Amino acid sequence: MIEKHFSSLAKARKWLSRDAQKQKADPGSIIELEARTGPAAFELSSAQLNEAIAAFKRLEETNLGLTQAVDYAIKHSGRTRG
Repeated sequence: MIEKHFSSLAKARKWLSRDAQKQKADPGSIIELEARTGPAAFELSSAQLNEAIAAFKRLEETNLGLTQAVDYAIKHSGRTRG
């Protein structure tokens, strides 16, 4: 369920006609996701998924992928386990 609050009726109508359609889930999408990725796709918490999404958005401004960015951060953080 999605709950939204709008400052005007016009903004609510705009969201319903455009943005809401983008957020509709394809009924088969969860099954297809599991078939493509296995159960690992469901091991992340919602907080982890949100953090990953935010990281991907920030990485759009660079030429780095998520793995490259994490590898760089680990290498230059000066922190190691042990």
